[in-house]
Amino acid sequence: MEDLQNKTHSDKCTTYEFFILRCFRSKRFDYGANTDTWDTLHSKYLNFLDAKNHNSKKELCDTETEYLQNLNEVKNYLDKAYQKLLDVSSNLNEETLTSLKNYQILIKEPNEPNLIVTILEMSLEIMNKYKLEIMD
Repeated sequence: MEDLQNKTHSDKCTTYEFFILRCFRSKRFDYGANTDTWDTLHSKYLNFLDAKNHNSKKELCDTETEYLQNLNEVKNYLDKAYQKLLDVSSNLNEETLTSLKNYQILIKEPNEPNLIVTILEMSLEIMNKYKLEIMD
């Protein structure tokens, strides 16, 4: 796995979009597969951090609410993608299947976008290793 510090913002957007596209075997914009969705999340996260650093209580409350709403939207898209992936991965060995299930659980926890990208990259490694493809 590539060092997350060396990944550009564009790379992270693409990781998010590509994961959903692979899980649903869909077109861009379906099921939340859109780099703009990730870009919006990242922007709201930076606005939230900025407000937090400047101790503006009203701005902090507003930006936190916006960020958490967007974060939950992204997590919902990803949870559905993991469910689709798990539905077609029953032939994997138990250890690998457990890893994917754990990633699905982990994706719900972080409140920081970089951690989500790390989990997605680990999942994509499994998908590539076992040549997991969604066939409709």
